[in-house]
Amino acid sequence: MFKRVVVLFICFVLVFSFAQYYILTDVGRGVEKIEVDLLTPEPIYVQDSPNMKVYVIKFKDSNFPVASGMSGSPLISNGKVIGALFAGYSFQREPLAFVIPIEYMDKIRDNYTEINNSIGFGNISSKSIPLLITLPDEKSFNLFSKDLKDVFSSNTVFNFFSSQIMDPKNNDGVIREGSSISIAFVDGDIKIFGTGTLTKIDKDGYFVAFGHSMFNLGSISMPVYESKVITVVNRYDDSFKLSAITNRKIGSIIFDSNYGILGKIGQDSKMVPLNMEISVSNKRIKNYSCYVVDNQRIMYVLSLVAFYNAIKDYVQSDLPYEFYMSLGFINGRVQNITIPSINTPIEKLLPLLYEYLNFISNIPAQDNRVSFIKFSLNINPQNLGIINNISISNKEDNNISFDINY
Repeated sequence: MFKRVVVLFICFVLVFSFAQYYILTDVGRGVEKIEVDLLTPEPIYVQDSPNMKVYVIKFKDSNFPVASGMSGSPLISNGKVIGALFAGYSFQREPLAFVIPIEYMDKIRDNYTEINNSIGFGNISSKSIPLLITLPDEKSFNLFSKDLKDVFSSNTVFNFFSSQIMDPKNNDGVIREGSSISIAFVDGDIKIFGTGTLTKIDKDGYFVAFGHSMFNLGSISMPVYESKVITVVNRYDDSFKLSAITNRKIGSIIFDSNYGILGKIGQDSKMVPLNMEISVSNKRIKNYSCYVVDNQRIMYVLSLVAFYNAIKDYVQSDLPYEFYMSLGFINGRVQNITIPSINTPIEKLLPLLYEYLNFISNIPAQDNRVSFIKFSLNINPQNLGIINNISISNKEDNNISFDINY
C-alpha cells in the first residue's frame, strides 16, 4: 500500500512538473499563447484575495505587462480552461498574477437566478485588473470626471479613442477563447464601452468573461462586440490595451457577478433608446440615435457624456441656446424640461442636469424605470428673453427648485 501511494505521488509530481501552462490573450497580434509557470498546483488563499482560492502564476517573459483589458484571459492546461486571469502585478522583479479557478465562473451560469437577489458592489480582490472603459474623447470625460469615477469606482482605467468602429481583426469570423471583447454601455452613433477577454464558450453559446465583475449589477443586458487590439500601452501602475470596438456584434451579456460576466452568443440586448438632436436657428442639422444601458446607477452620467460629445463642437460661447429634455417612464409618464434662450455655458448646465436626474431617480416610486431619453439643443434660437444664469436652490421632500436669472 505504501509503495502504491509513493508511486501515485511520484506520478503526480511528474505530471505537474512537465505540464505546459499558458494563457490565451490578444496584445495586438491576434489571440496567442503566453507561456506561464503555475506556482501553485492547487488554488490557495492569498492576502490580496481573501474571499476565494486562486492559482498563482508567473509569466516566463519577465517583461510581459499585466494590463487592463486582459481580465478573463483563460489559463490553459492540457488543452482545457482551468481558470481566468483577473489580478496581477506588472512592475516587480517577477511578473506574478492571480487566476480565478474556472469552477467559480461556471457557478455564474448554474446559479445566477438564485444569486441575483444577493448582488452587492465590490471586487473579489484588492488587486483585480482595473476595468478598461473607452470614451469618445477626453473633453467629455473631464466635464464628468468626478461623477464617472464615483460610478465606476477607483479600479477603472479610462481611455479615449475617437476612431472606435473598425473591421474585425479575425478574417475567419470566429470568436474564440482569448478573444478581446467590448461591452457597449452606450451603443449606436456614439459608443462608450468596456473591454476585457472572453474566457470560455460552451457549446450552446453561453460564455463567461472578465474573471471579475464590471459593477456587480446582477441581471443586465448590454451588447457584446468583438474588439480590435492595437497594442498594449505600458504605464507604471495602469497599463492597458489600446483597443477599438468593431462593427461585429456577437451577442449580449445577461449577468454581471463577482466572478465575471455571463453572456450568450447571438442574443439581442434590451437597452434604453437615447436620441440627441442638434439645431441651429430652429433648423435641425444633426441627429444621433443611440441606446444606453438600462441601469439608473450609470445610465444618466453615460447619457450626458454622450450628449456632450455630440454637441461640444457646435456650441459657441457667444451664442445663446435652447435646451430640451424628455424623459419617458415604463408606466407611460413623460417628464419634459424646456429651458429657452439660455446664456449659461453648457458646461455648467449639464452637471446641474445630472444632479437633477440623480435626484429624481432616487425618489421612491413604482415603475420608475426609464423607457426613453431625448435631448435637444437649438443654438441661436429665434426667441426673446435670454436667461443669464440657472442653478439648483433646493432639494427636499421629493421636490427640486431652480433659480433662473434673466
